[in-house]
Amino acid sequence: RTKIVFQSFWLWTFALVMFGFVGFVLSLRQGLYRYQFAQFTWIAMTLVFIVAQGSLQVFNMMQGLIWFLLPATCVIINDIAAYIVGKSYGRTKLLKLSPKKTVEGFIGACLFTLIWGFWFAGFCAKFQRLTCPKIDFVSAMECPVDPLFAFTTYELPSWVSQLSLGRYQTLEVCPVQWHALAIAAYASLLAPFGGFFASGLKRAFKLKDFGVLIPGHGGMTDRMDCQIITGMFTFVYLSWIRSAPAVCNGLVEITQRAL
Repeated sequence: RTKIVFQSFWLWTFALVMFGFVGFVLSLRQGLYRYQFAQFTWIAMTLVFIVAQGSLQVFNMMQGLIWFLLPATCVIINDIAAYIVGKSYGRTKLLKLSPKKTVEGFIGACLFTLIWGFWFAGFCAKFQRLTCPKIDFVSAMECPVDPLFAFTTYELPSWVSQLSLGRYQTLEVCPVQWHALAIAAYASLLAPFGGFFASGLKRAFKLKDFGVLIPGHGGMTDRMDCQIITGMFTFVYLSWIRSAPAVCNGLVEITQRAL
């Protein structure tokens, strides 16, 4: 019986969504339209930016923890670097929406994030626990080496060897590091707009922060605003670069195997 329920997962999901939609329309009352539609908007945004995003993050993690850690840390490094570079060298305002953001901080953060993404992807590629896909919660973290994580040795120019006193003569690089540059570029150039979007939303509702969990920083939503669209991009990018079918079909299959 449980198997039948999960086989009809999307049907049940759609039915519940439509049930809620019809219930909302039937609940509309004159004089409360503005308030009711404001609440409906909050619910819809929560579903799109948290529930849907969370589902895609689970899918990314099941393809290998690297696909969660890499974009997440790129966003974190970008945020930190933008703050440090902006504080040190920032002169030109980037957006009126976020007056503390500067063009210098934006560009400097992009450079640091690209360097971080390239290095961190190579670091993670050395550990099977971070690269092996998972389809359940109990199997061993072992798998054949994916070509994405296979290292190739390149000889460095002679002047590099001379400058490093012979310490660096070769460089090991794996394909995932080049893909990491694309994810890092996205985290630098487009992910910050998730934060700008959150800033505009807070100003629209005259809020300083979304929460008070972290003193001086707000809540978890304030810290994760730039992550809103990063998980979605990683999911789309993974679907594009993976030539073979995904190891895990998503939350339905994960839940079935867990049960």
